Amino acid sequence: MLQVLAEAAASCLIEHTVQSAILGVASGRSTSRVSRLILSRPRCTLVRIADVARSTSLPDNPTETVRRMAQIASGPSWRLFAPIVLSSREAAETLRREPGIATAHAFFPRLTRVLMTTAPWEPGESMIHDSIPAEDQAMVAAFHTAADVPANVIDDGVGRLRPTLPPGPCRSHSRSCARCPA
Repeated sequence: MLQVLAEAAASCLIEHTVQSAILGVASGRSTSRVSRLILSRPRCTLVRIADVARSTSLPDNPTETVRRMAQIASGPSWRLFAPIVLSSREAAETLRREPGIATAHAFFPRLTRVLMTTAPWEPGESMIHDSIPAEDQAMVAAFHTAADVPANVIDDGVGRLRPTLPPGPCRSHSRSCARCPA
């Protein structure tokens, strides 16, 4: 099933990406599968829209996935060489000021296509889940989390997207949580 979905996503991306497009890519296992199926694409700008989470194997390595897609796009690419999970809000703010990361973020409002990834909120499935401390995993799981979509979590009841982690001490989320000021 995953292969069929990856083939459909790759086909759609090839068919609907035009020259001069600005393609946003969220790294993950699904994106990695799709990237291996794209053999050509019109010249476009590629922007990574989510930072790096832990990867378990070279084929799923976020940096390798984006490098492969940028090479195929043969246009400019903007990468976020930073972890998606950080130890403090201050660390996130410092990284946002780094020129390469700031430039990538400046492209976000102009994205014309986005390749997203999602994963069930389970050990070995979600790179976000596996990147945070056990106590944070438990805190997020307590809200009946079913999946993550680039560091956002979806609950299993109504599928509501939670844009930030639930209330609690912010030890590892790179964006503001309910206790951190914006």
